[in-house]
Amino acid sequence: ANINRNIILEDLETYYSVMSDDAKIILSGFYEQDSEVILQQAIRLGLKESQQLLNQNWCCLLLEKA
Repeated sequence: ANINRNIILEDLETYYSVMSDDAKIILSGFYEQDSEVILQQAIRLGLKESQQLLNQNWCCLLLEKA
């Protein structure tokens, strides 16, 4: 099963807290319509989008520390 938007939003701060300054994180397996909400939370935490891939309404985000 894919990790849904709510799980990603709940856990994103934990992921961020263990990332080194030059780390990148890939989040994938969620719906395209959820990408904006996830990206907004990531930006609030201090991440920036490096790349976004879409495939048949599925999304993948590559994020890095800003």
